[in-house]
Amino acid sequence: MRDWDEAVAIQQRLLTAAPPADRAVESEWLAVGYYELGRLELARTNPVAAIAHFKAALRAEREFLPAVLALGDAHEAAGDHREAVRTWERAAETRPVLPLLARLERIYRREDRPSRMIALYRSACERVPDDLALAAALGRVYFELEMLDEAAEQFEKLEVRAPELPVVHAFLGAVFERRGQSRDAFEEYRRALRLGHRFDWPHRCQTCDASAPTWADGRRDPLCGACWSAIPRIAAPCCDRCGVPFAAGGPRLCGPCGADPPAWDWARAGAEYEGVVRDAIHALKFQGKRALARPLAALIREQWGGVLAADVTGLVPVPLAGAREHERGFNQAALLAEGVAAGLDVPVRPRWLARVRATRAQSELGATERRANVRGAFAADPATAGRHVVVVDDVLTTGATAAECARALRAVGAARVGVLTVARVR
Repeated sequence: MRDWDEAVAIQQRLLTAAPPADRAVESEWLAVGYYELGRLELARTNPVAAIAHFKAALRAEREFLPAVLALGDAHEAAGDHREAVRTWERAAETRPVLPLLARLERIYRREDRPSRMIALYRSACERVPDDLALAAALGRVYFELEMLDEAAEQFEKLEVRAPELPVVHAFLGAVFERRGQSRDAFEEYRRALRLGHRFDWPHRCQTCDASAPTWADGRRDPLCGACWSAIPRIAAPCCDRCGVPFAAGGPRLCGPCGADPPAWDWARAGAEYEGVVRDAIHALKFQGKRALARPLAALIREQWGGVLAADVTGLVPVPLAGAREHERGFNQAALLAEGVAAGLDVPVRPRWLARVRATRAQSELGATERRANVRGAFAADPATAGRHVVVVDDVLTTGATAAECARALRAVGAARVGVLTVARVR
């Protein structure tokens, strides 16, 4: 306090001694000194002394906005709300700036005077027609008062003047949402986020752990663009029955499927089980990185969604044993099925297949042991009778699990059984 008293005394002497050309600058510094003294008094809950300092600041510099704001605050702290409003209203007549209007809006809102709020911002917009912030504030007031038509009109006018202003599209989205126009609301919200660069934030790939300051083009959250591009995808031509990739011009069935057809009718995998895909599946299953299910499901959709038969009536995730699902916290096959279904408009039917006994982890076993391990482990719902259903899992290795699921579905009359996996072992 003493430092500011001394600073004000020094500044008064400097102002007295200053040549006319420098007096405006010295007056501003004097106003700052009085303002700081007022702030200190207000912090000490002494609003009367604070008022005197703020008034002195305004005598030194009439346009010193912080002192105007603080003077009204001090009047409020002293219990003189009427004088606080008069202080801000007088200032707003010549300087309709948002900090002043916000204080007056708070008062008018508390007094339930919505028409006064509207008039306040309308008048400000008329005085300063080029101030986009004031125009947006008027639209916001309309919106908060549920005057949706007026709000939409105000923001549409503002959009013509400033089409790249994110707040305009954010409020237009909110207006459309209130009206129940979901599609229009979504488009406006998305545009607001894009214009505000809200899609640009630090990203760390959950597979390779590489970091980037923003999400670069080509990424598939939470995979980075490099990992997504490095996936060894499987596409046609491939075996009609098991999906193993062929060279161009190869037969419709691979040798093993021709000699001993599997229990399912067809199977397809998005990629070969190596590199990025293998790491991503391990991170999903054993490190709990559930977000990886999104790009892995997208991989299945993008590779094979376009050729999925129209008569498919449900995606059936391979069920986990109850204890294992409880330990893991989720069933990765169910997460993948949900992701695939979202992009193909096919329902997920988790109740169409149940695991009726626990089994050992297949990864610990050889091919013969795998078949024995899952034999009789699944039961299907009779609701699948006559239907074309698709079993969804993470990896097709020997095919033992998928085959046992297919047998259970066939046993209750499923007409066709397909298999979709993220990856397959050659």
